[in-house]
Amino acid sequence: MSAAPRRGSAILGPETVPGLSAVSPRFRNRIVEQRVVTADELRTNPLNWRKHPAHQAAALRGVLDEVGIAAPLTAYYSEEANGALTLIDGHLRLSTGSAWPTDILDVSDAEARLLLAALDPLAALAEVDAAALDALLRDVQTEDAAVLELLTALAAQAGLIPSPVEPPSDFAEYDEEIETAYHCPKCGYTWSGKPK
Repeated sequence: MSAAPRRGSAILGPETVPGLSAVSPRFRNRIVEQRVVTADELRTNPLNWRKHPAHQAAALRGVLDEVGIAAPLTAYYSEEANGALTLIDGHLRLSTGSAWPTDILDVSDAEARLLLAALDPLAALAEVDAAALDALLRDVQTEDAAVLELLTALAAQAGLIPSPVEPPSDFAEYDEEIETAYHCPKCGYTWSGKPK
């Protein structure tokens, strides 16, 4: 399958990226172009099934403010959309309005749908190594409240932060009038009564 004609010139391609054309012969390298694209060059995928809540967007902006862009978007030229450069992965990042490095794939619309359906769930299948996460989070520092909230929730989900213990519902509140059993430590005499 060949990709539709490309708009713009590639900054990096398989021939110019060290190691990109020398990937495992077992798997096809479908990245055919790597370049920076602007939001107006990309079409959001109408089949994107992920919704991004405000707290996720705030955490992303926090990481972008503290670190910057660290991962590319993934897109392809959709035949069904008359060759429009269409997003597969990175919808929330694209919504920031910034120009982004983008891996452009040579995939069909059917293959793009498979990637759109499978990429996030595949990542979500990873299990948490609580000891490794604990060690990592002890060395992570952030000044951003949304990022701190995200990492705190991650630690809590991994059981690294104990949940607050609620008293049982039948636990009586302390009251001066509650009958109390007394016990003398010297003679062992036991009695009940109210404090005077």
